[in-house]
Amino acid sequence: SILHNWTEESCLKALENCQKALSTKGKGRVIIVDIVLNPYGNTMFDNATIAIDLMMMINTSGGKERTEDDWKKLLKEAGFTHINFIPLQTIMSFSIIEAFV
Repeated sequence: SILHNWTEESCLKALENCQKALSTKGKGRVIIVDIVLNPYGNTMFDNATIAIDLMMMINTSGGKERTEDDWKKLLKEAGFTHINFIPLQTIMSFSIIEAFV
């Protein structure tokens, strides 16, 4: 739950550095645990998740919560080839996001 505090550019730079470090070893993955917004709003915690998104916009310089599509776009831009989402049964819409080199 760190990347939601950062702008797209800052996240991209950090993720690109992770991807480069993993690529030198030939394979690997980055594991992210963060909120994944549901654009269709069909979970019981959507209001809380939206409130967190608003807090990120108010309290950070460019931070925000991201949808699955947002995460995929960001991670693919950083050079990851496969992305897997594992939803967690928590108070918010947290997921484990695996990004593979």
